[in-house]
Amino acid sequence: MIALDGKVLPGAWTDTNAQVALFSAMIHDEAVVIAQTRVPDGTNEITQVAALLANVRAMPGRTIVTEERSHGRIRRWTVWVTDADGIEFPYAAQVAVIRREE
Repeated sequence: MIALDGKVLPGAWTDTNAQVALFSAMIHDEAVVIAQTRVPDGTNEITQVAALLANVRAMPGRTIVTEERSHGRIRRWTVWVTDADGIEFPYAAQVAVIRREE
């Protein structure tokens, strides 16, 4: 599973005194950042999805299962990921189905 998230860097400023924001893609299970891009001033993360994912390799037909055990419960997430070929949604490179069981 790939998580996308944007953060403003505290204490980081440009010459024009604007805050610096980064947009990252991370493999959720392994907590590894696989791509990162700076969010241009005056815009937001949504406009940067294509730039961020441009160099991320697709995972066609991949299934990932994650389990979490806490407070006497077992939670399981099953994620199926494939290419977004034929789907008319701007900048979508992949689609995923997530099933959560408790």
